[in-house]
Amino acid sequence: MLYLKHLTEASKNLYNTTNFYIRQIYTALKTDYPLHPLQQEVMDQLHTYLPIINETQRKAYQNRLKKQQEKAIEERKDVQLRLFEMPTQEKPFVSYTFLDALFKAMNQPDYRALPAHTAQGMMKNVFQNWNSFFKSHADYRENPQKYTAPPRIPNYKKGTEKDAVLSNQEATIHSRRFLKLPKTKTRLNIGKLGLTDASLQQVRILPRYRQYVIELVFKEDGAEETKPNNGRYLSIDLGIDNVLAITSNTGMRPVLIKGTKLKSTNQLYNKMVARYRGILRHGQEPKEGQQTSKRLEKLHVKRFLRIKDFFHKASFHAVKIAVEEEANMIVIGQNKGWKQKSKMGKRTNQSFCSIPHRLLIKMIHTKLKKQGSRSSSPRKRIPPNQVFWMTIPSTAISQEKNQCFPGSGLSVASTEQAAERRSMPTSTAA
Repeated sequence: MLYLKHLTEASKNLYNTTNFYIRQIYTALKTDYPLHPLQQEVMDQLHTYLPIINETQRKAYQNRLKKQQEKAIEERKDVQLRLFEMPTQEKPFVSYTFLDALFKAMNQPDYRALPAHTAQGMMKNVFQNWNSFFKSHADYRENPQKYTAPPRIPNYKKGTEKDAVLSNQEATIHSRRFLKLPKTKTRLNIGKLGLTDASLQQVRILPRYRQYVIELVFKEDGAEETKPNNGRYLSIDLGIDNVLAITSNTGMRPVLIKGTKLKSTNQLYNKMVARYRGILRHGQEPKEGQQTSKRLEKLHVKRFLRIKDFFHKASFHAVKIAVEEEANMIVIGQNKGWKQKSKMGKRTNQSFCSIPHRLLIKMIHTKLKKQGSRSSSPRKRIPPNQVFWMTIPSTAISQEKNQCFPGSGLSVASTEQAAERRSMPTSTAA
């Protein structure tokens, strides 16, 4: 437990340290005002360590050149000496290689606290966020209507921990049973996961709800290729009471997967969270005292696991229907900003926005890839004059009672039965 805590804390510290150096260098060279003390400190460190970094580069160049000269002439490769320069006002964004070399020369504590690949991967994550910021900022100038607000520079991570990602050179599987982590003798028994023939790619350590989740990412060899288009499609509409409404152009009976169990889970969760949070925060200012507790964390975990279990079952049966109908594409309806701009009333908004439909779409997409099919989520809003309606013959709808998928907790109803329930009057007590 302490080992995992050390890795996640060091990952968070390195992320913020990398972001700190990038921000200070970038803002120091872009401003016309006198430098802030922190900006001046970082710029002084660059001037101090730049000769040391370039001297290391020269030694590495000499070693590479010597190795190439020992080879035959036809096997030699061109070796170049690459020296670093100070960032300028024209180029204020420091490169990853420069900052990586700077941390090595400084023996930066957060950089050295992590395995080499993990530290470099965390730094690349920060640079990827900055590159995304620059692209979004350039696109915002041309198409501001695509964004709800101007893009902002990457901020620091709050909290005390962050996800740590280990490469397959740092974490290995021994005896097809035990997971060996770096810088520790402790081995984790992973059971049947070690018997898979797929190759291990990375290990993710995720701090979640005061506990740690270890995810193993494998790469399957010989994955099925995408099937050719056969003109048979499955269409899925996402909702609340009916979390999945499934139909197709193959003439199958439309299927509704009820979401009332999911809705009741969220309602109970909101009720219990409001109760325990009121007890915890009673008589305190917004920024005073404890913000969470073990009981609240357990509620978060229980809700997430229930939703995840329900979505796995629902996505499994949706893909199963697609396989039975030989449909090679599933089209899922989705609108951009549908959760941010929903105006369906307070209660309906809460029920709709608390269901993580994105997770369900991701699960369907993952299961489809194994079958060689595809999924599509069109995000453009269709004008009313371009909406096409499909008439379903009444003979295609079963008149049987509600059916259940055995052992899954999912219930299915025909579209006609669902319409009858909505039209039934509700009884009130006198």
